[in-house]
Amino acid sequence: MTTPMNTKAQTLILSFLILLAFYVGLGSFPLFDLDEGAFSAATMEMRIRGDWITPWLYGEPRFDKPILIYWCQLVTTAIFGTNEWSLRLPSALAATGWMVVLYDFAKRYFPGSEWLAVTVASCSLMTLVIARAATADALLNLFLTLTCLSVWRYLDQPSAKRATMTYLWMGIGFLAKGPVAMVIPFFTLMLFALSSGRWRDTGRALVFLPGWLVFFLIAAPWYFLVYNAQGQAFVDGFFLGHNLSRFTDTMEGHGGSLLYYLPVLLYIALPFTGVLLAVLYKWQHWWKKPVGRFLLIWFVVTFAVFSLSDTQLPHYLLYGMPPLWLLMANYLRLVHNRLMLVIPLLVFAVLLMVLPFVLESMVATAQDYARLVMLGAIDAFSSTYFVIVQFVLGICVLFLVGGNVLRPYGPLLIGTLSAFCILTTVVPVLAEAQQKPVKQAALFAREAGKEVVTAAVNMPSFSVYLGSVTEKRPPKTGEWVFTRTDKLERFEIERLVFQQGTVSLFEAK
Repeated sequence: MTTPMNTKAQTLILSFLILLAFYVGLGSFPLFDLDEGAFSAATMEMRIRGDWITPWLYGEPRFDKPILIYWCQLVTTAIFGTNEWSLRLPSALAATGWMVVLYDFAKRYFPGSEWLAVTVASCSLMTLVIARAATADALLNLFLTLTCLSVWRYLDQPSAKRATMTYLWMGIGFLAKGPVAMVIPFFTLMLFALSSGRWRDTGRALVFLPGWLVFFLIAAPWYFLVYNAQGQAFVDGFFLGHNLSRFTDTMEGHGGSLLYYLPVLLYIALPFTGVLLAVLYKWQHWWKKPVGRFLLIWFVVTFAVFSLSDTQLPHYLLYGMPPLWLLMANYLRLVHNRLMLVIPLLVFAVLLMVLPFVLESMVATAQDYARLVMLGAIDAFSSTYFVIVQFVLGICVLFLVGGNVLRPYGPLLIGTLSAFCILTTVVPVLAEAQQKPVKQAALFAREAGKEVVTAAVNMPSFSVYLGSVTEKRPPKTGEWVFTRTDKLERFEIERLVFQQGTVSLFEAK
């Protein structure tokens, strides 16, 4: 059982943890393609065009996501300039708000576990990724969590105010990522009503007209304006293409299976995978309590919705992790097991230690682009990498043999250690291998004062670093062309002007 922490200590420690997890080094690495580059390039094109309604990418309307993330990035880049830090700041701020929401809910419904809820949530692997990514997901996570927790607060103590707040958060979530902000809360509410017989309160919530008015006042204006600007192309691209088709067709090669999210669940919860498994094993204990039942249904709905989708990405499951984090925090408040805490991080550190050698053995048989990325990663493994991983391994072993050394703040120590390890080893290697060449190519072209077209590659972060709109089309004679190194054989080349790792610039013949 963990020892209670006074409010002042909680504030100081959790502030440090959030600073480490979400803000330290936020702008230290290049934007990652595809997603970070696409959102950031679209924001840049909107600013260049002076268009705050329609997102643009490669000179064409981009209907992938609604407007909220672009508005946020337009504000932060207007204040701080266009750079990695300002483009990622909205996500870091949203993730911070996310932790505040979980803390407040845990304090009310799982008293004594609030600091553990923030620890588990902020240091989980996928949270670290999304909180530092210049994408729409951190914003959706915040407002989807606010919506679902507001649904429970309404069920716990029905009132017009709580119903209105639910529609308020759902409206903002609809601006963040569209229909998914409604789908998950709706099915969670309906299944909870089915399991508990709370149909009267559910019916009142669903036909609460003031709430729907609030929802439409928030969400509808932008959808009306973008439809007015782009017409049926917006409906086809956004609602039919990037929402309905994500569930009925595999998009951008992100296919999977009904079992896809089972292994995903284990690694996105690192380093608290052991705690997660313990909570799921005891699911019947939580099911007997109304709040526990609601939280389990929320997770199951998310898991089922995206397991049935034909387009599957690991971070989709993050939309259903907040309820598990709350249950995991309450479990940690009551149960102490150092093996459950240490073993997942120890295994992860061992995998990081052998990763350079595994890549070296695979590079000879890898093909084209994958081989170039592996070579870049191998070059990025420095002595610092091995020192940090060995340090983490040593601390894990110390915890294993140190008896009660993890009491009373073992989760905090393990979470901080994991975040430090990921941010100082994994992220730098990925950035060096995949994105540094893209940034260097763009800066080279920018210094030369050249306009560039993009061909046979989808790395929109290039446009951000170039600082201008880059058209995606076949090149004309004399134009500079940005492409992947393994695609050069497709083109007639007058001269190669830049080549580094995975990418190249050439003048078209």
